[in-house]
Amino acid sequence: IQSCRSTSPRHPGRWAVVWSLGALLSLSGGCIFSTQQSSDGASLSVAARDRHRGYREQVHRLFEWAVLLKPRDGTPYGRRLDLAPLIVHEVPDETQGAAHTLRFGALEEIDGGRVGVSTELPTVYVETGAISVRGSSYDTLTYRWFYSIDTPQGSFIAGKGLRIVLGADGFPIVYETASVDPSSGAAAGPRSLFLSASFELAAEAEYGPALVGRRFAAEKSVEDVPGAIVLRALEDGPLPMGPYLYVAAPSRRIITMHCRCSPSQMNEVIESVYYDLVPFERVRGPLALAPLGTDRAALDPLGALLDRPMDSVLRWPD
Repeated sequence: IQSCRSTSPRHPGRWAVVWSLGALLSLSGGCIFSTQQSSDGASLSVAARDRHRGYREQVHRLFEWAVLLKPRDGTPYGRRLDLAPLIVHEVPDETQGAAHTLRFGALEEIDGGRVGVSTELPTVYVETGAISVRGSSYDTLTYRWFYSIDTPQGSFIAGKGLRIVLGADGFPIVYETASVDPSSGAAAGPRSLFLSASFELAAEAEYGPALVGRRFAAEKSVEDVPGAIVLRALEDGPLPMGPYLYVAAPSRRIITMHCRCSPSQMNEVIESVYYDLVPFERVRGPLALAPLGTDRAALDPLGALLDRPMDSVLRWPD
């Protein structure tokens, strides 16, 4: 367990005005940062308000039993390994363990030129990139993993994803996740974002408190971005490190994350499993084998998000 860093400035001058506000804002739940809660927006329907409330409540959910999947030591990807997520996979039965039905695996070509998932070895694919926001460039790391899921409509491959946006000092500032609903093959829930506490403080210093119907200063209005929600702000650890990421059973939906210095949200780890961290380039071939008509959002739910500018979703501070 790591201890949280303070929110003192990492670079003199940049966001410097923010740090004097730290004493005025509350920290709760270990490293989980929360601004003052504002009321629900009048423009949201009752059903939409209930959905948003449900997503926010789930960030505090405690897993009774879980399998912990972590990157295998020694893989030659440097910082990408350090920032890879520790995946906490809920299991409904303490005797089940890391059953193949719960594991994600490697995409590979199978008989007949089709694509399948091999669950013999849990695999996460990592891709480096960059985005431009308000004239500045930010490095990104995108992690994807894939399940083969049986549904009444048949079997299909469902992807999960986590994209991390890094600040100039290499610390994560924004995280976004994407999941698929196994019952429908469609995206599950809204576009879910998590912020660093320093990013949220900077947004509040520049834009003021959270807007009506929102919880965090960095969130744009519900009217402008009804399909996105910020669920938490996370403190930085002493070094840039990947978060704990919680995947619920049986939906396999990503419901929350927290920094490594925060209290755990699982009662018992019944098994620890290593996953291999593999460059995303290696999976482009198998992905291209997916049958025509396959829902690409199910294969790669982050794909539809990556082209949308970040400042169209968040009030991005200078």
